[in-house]
Amino acid sequence: MSFAMTKSFVNIERPWSKGLTLAASIALALLGGCSDDASPSADDEVGETDTETTETSETETETGESSDSTESTDSTESTDSTESTDAEESSEESTDTGEDEGLSCAYVSECVEDCAGDQACADACAMEGSALALEEYAALEDCAIECLGDEACILTTCVDLIVDCYTGELTCSESIDCAGMCAGDAQCAEECFATATALGQIQADNLEQCFSDSDCPPNDLPCIEQECGGPLGDCTSGTADEAHCVFITDCFGLCEGEPLCQSYCLAAGSELGSSEAEALIECAIDQGCQDEACLMMACGESFDACVSGEASCTETFACTEACEDSNQCEESCFYDASFAAQSQYQDVIDCAVANACADEACVQANCGGELAACGF
Repeated sequence: MSFAMTKSFVNIERPWSKGLTLAASIALALLGGCSDDASPSADDEVGETDTETTETSETETETGESSDSTESTDSTESTDSTESTDAEESSEESTDTGEDEGLSCAYVSECVEDCAGDQACADACAMEGSALALEEYAALEDCAIECLGDEACILTTCVDLIVDCYTGELTCSESIDCAGMCAGDAQCAEECFATATALGQIQADNLEQCFSDSDCPPNDLPCIEQECGGPLGDCTSGTADEAHCVFITDCFGLCEGEPLCQSYCLAAGSELGSSEAEALIECAIDQGCQDEACLMMACGESFDACVSGEASCTETFACTEACEDSNQCEESCFYDASFAAQSQYQDVIDCAVANACADEACVQANCGGELAACGF
């Protein structure tokens, strides 16, 4: 595949990232680094292989001494048949997975940029990309060409294609696990982050920022849990892998009108969350709303859909208890409750705080009325 453009269409910086090595830095903080010493050594692997080879050789020798020519012929035919079958299966597996092999669109884009106009270099970059990566890059390149390379046009017209190119399917936790297996390979770690979802990248950046702001040494998990429990839970618990409408609109509001940032926020949501957020944002823009009071008055229906649901108070407590220390998950649980349930839930929480309750027994002893109103 030949690329007409031999340099990147625009110097893109993801709104929440300081670079593609975020996942690697988080893995370093959580795991204490991923040095070669942490992985099985080449000598160990060779040693194990040599032992197995010796044992196999001894077995084959003994078998060869006890076998007659007929058995040898049968064995040869059997081996040929088995090898043929294995080869066919291997070929089929290779065909099935071939389309998924290769590096991401983000890698192809940055690789082409580094080529500085060298067409052969750009073609080599393309050869390393997966089929999906090349499809995403080609779509983005076409959009950039229509914009005549104008950065302002690209960052307005092509934002969704940019997000498609610079995100993937990995969750925040999966991207960190991925980087943790890279053994210090920067390109590998970059790929791990580039193939995370928009939300995964946002969560990874929030977590990395918390690490930077804390005084926790690498691999000190108790300190990390103490200082960064919320962002850590958001990333690693598995309970916050899709963003709620409220998260999206809060995220959108921090973008200060920057289209790429806004597109990342919308891409981070669940299908329902993004749909509700888009409706509320569109209404807010149409009505010129700058605060919550305006939203409640001018966009009541879409506002209510975003910040409330149908869950009862008891269902909300059950939901938050399953969040495993994820603040984002707990927020989603709260806003999925009806307005009445939200009020009842908050009354129980306020009572527990007022009585300095540290366990359920204390809450039951001091907040009976609030618990009854909730439905317990």
